[in-house]
Amino acid sequence: MALQDVLEQWNKVMPEKITEAELLNPRESFLVSCIKNIFFKINQHLVLENLDSPDEEIQRRSKLKLCNSVNELYKMSDKSYSFFYLDLIEPSKKKTLHLLQNLLNYVLYYDMVKEEVVKKCEVSVKLLESLRMRKVNLETHIEEMKIKHENQLQEEHKLKSGINQLDSEIISEKAKLSQIDQDWLKWQEKSKQLEKECLTTDMEIKRMSDGLISASQIESLEAEIASVQKDKEELGAVVATAKINNETIHKENEQIRSQISSYENLLRDIKNREATINPKFNGTTKNDQEIQKLEDKLIHLKADLQVKKTSEKAFKDKIVAVKEKIEKLSGEYVKEIGNHQRTLTLLKAEIEEKEKLMERLEDELDQLQNETFQAEALQSEVFNLIN
Repeated sequence: MALQDVLEQWNKVMPEKITEAELLNPRESFLVSCIKNIFFKINQHLVLENLDSPDEEIQRRSKLKLCNSVNELYKMSDKSYSFFYLDLIEPSKKKTLHLLQNLLNYVLYYDMVKEEVVKKCEVSVKLLESLRMRKVNLETHIEEMKIKHENQLQEEHKLKSGINQLDSEIISEKAKLSQIDQDWLKWQEKSKQLEKECLTTDMEIKRMSDGLISASQIESLEAEIASVQKDKEELGAVVATAKINNETIHKENEQIRSQISSYENLLRDIKNREATINPKFNGTTKNDQEIQKLEDKLIHLKADLQVKKTSEKAFKDKIVAVKEKIEKLSGEYVKEIGNHQRTLTLLKAEIEEKEKLMERLEDELDQLQNETFQAEALQSEVFNLIN
């Protein structure tokens, strides 16, 4: 490439312009400035540090480092090319032109590649940005998932603790259910026994009820007892009258006996007198007709006395029989009614006791059923929770 081509291309590409005079008569500062522009263009700023240092040794080392960096670019065109420290501090026209030409070619190649790379990079950057956004979203999602996982672990721990507690409660409830089942069987047996007892009691009540005197019968019996009591009172009055009559009859009997005794004494006196007056008395006198009348009257009185005695005894026996019958009937009726009333009272008390027992058993049975339902509901809830 000719000097004019290098000059024209340089000024077209590089931001800092150069002149033909500077190329024809190059100096160190000019060459360093051109090399700086090249490295700025390709974004290698580190190699340009400390070139203006006041310390000559540092400055010299920096220039050596710059020469090495230039050599790396220079040898890209041809490995035989070399750029030394002397070429930097005492540049020649030919070597400087050749160096700048190769470095400019590198810059042009760099720009061309950079443009293609930039396009690709733009796509890559967009892709990278998308990937970065996706990464951020994924990291956010992962963080959320971690938090969610932590929450799930805590919830799982709580659930496991709850499940363990529920397992313990289930075991306890199963034991309770087993006990309830046993109690239920006992209650069933007890209920059956009570049903049998109630049935027996009902049958006994029915049997006793069949044998009981109804209220109307009791009223009828009471009416009969009242009637018997009335008859008894009337009979008492009759008995009292009979006693008076009996006493009267007894007095009359006594009078008759006295008359009979008098008549007998009179007859004996008459007979004795006749025997005294008439030693030859054979038992008959002129007063035989009167004596016969007296004897007939005596016989009649004796017969009447005997009849009255018999009537008196029969009347007394009848009174005693009637009194005994009345007392027996009254006692039997009163005793029977008292027995039935006591039996009815006992049955009523027993029925009330059985009814109270049945009510208590029904309450206990309802309570047992409620506990069973609650235990079954708890077991179902636990089963659903586990599943």
